[in-house]
Amino acid sequence: MGVISQFLPVIGIYVAGVLPLLLTVVDTPIKALFVLGFIVVYQQIENFLIAPKITAQTMELHAGVAFASAIVGGAVLGPTGAILGLPAAAVMQGFLSSAGHRYEVVDDTDLDGE
Repeated sequence: MGVISQFLPVIGIYVAGVLPLLLTVVDTPIKALFVLGFIVVYQQIENFLIAPKITAQTMELHAGVAFASAIVGGAVLGPTGAILGLPAAAVMQGFLSSAGHRYEVVDDTDLDGE
């Protein structure tokens, strides 16, 4: 289940969870509800807590920006938006940093004549 879920980041856990869910339904339908609940809760924790922290480090985003973009993306597009919100924030940050004014720093030791 874990291997398949990593190949399809957004819906992989749901695809991988079908087999354990079907086996549980055959055994005890009530337990299947717990398995389904675990799968959904796990995916939400991964989408909203774990993925933003990892992506913030790899994309050099501030943790607050990464978390906010995951929340806003999740509110707009659901779990898919939570994942797509992080790259969108990184693109916006890159665009804004390149569009701003750049100033050259002058070292004042060169001006003293020493």
